[in-house]
Amino acid sequence: MFSLDENKELLAFQGVILHHEPKRKNKMKKIRYIAILLVCLTTSTFAQTPDFLESAFHYKYPKTSDYIKAFHDKYPQISKEKLQCSDNVCAFTFKYHGEKKKAYFDKYSNWMRTETYMVDGEYIPDSIKVTINNSRYNGWSFKDTRLIETPDNTIYAVGLDYKNDKTGLSGHHYLYCTSSGTCSDKK
Repeated sequence: MFSLDENKELLAFQGVILHHEPKRKNKMKKIRYIAILLVCLTTSTFAQTPDFLESAFHYKYPKTSDYIKAFHDKYPQISKEKLQCSDNVCAFTFKYHGEKKKAYFDKYSNWMRTETYMVDGEYIPDSIKVTINNSRYNGWSFKDTRLIETPDNTIYAVGLDYKNDKTGLSGHHYLYCTSSGTCSDKK
């Protein structure tokens, strides 16, 4: 007969695991349960309503009615508008005096800017036209121009198209201009 130590060595030689694994298995089970619990808690926490977020983070997400009120405070004469919202911005598309406009409001319902779409350079101030005609863009045609009004300033995003029938070259470029006629390639 073998002694207990010799028996362990013999069984170990035959590939039988002798050390006690339940502690290790219990530890792994605990880690697994904790990980599952954390995933469940995190998922349920972030799937809560804005009321939960308001109480937890002291932040109030504006409701659609808040955006609509802010829009009508800015444009009281408009009665027909289309609202589109993303994560941080809501945009109202509407017509005013026959012009297509888009007004943007931030996540706090504050007005950010309004863009007015102009057809073929219509209503561009003469000062801007003179500046463009005296630049390397002389001869380019006006396309998809926008008047951009912000709380701080008003600029024109002037879209210019170039097409040379002889060479087949064409191009498109934006200039950002103030009403006084100062233009830049940068916003």
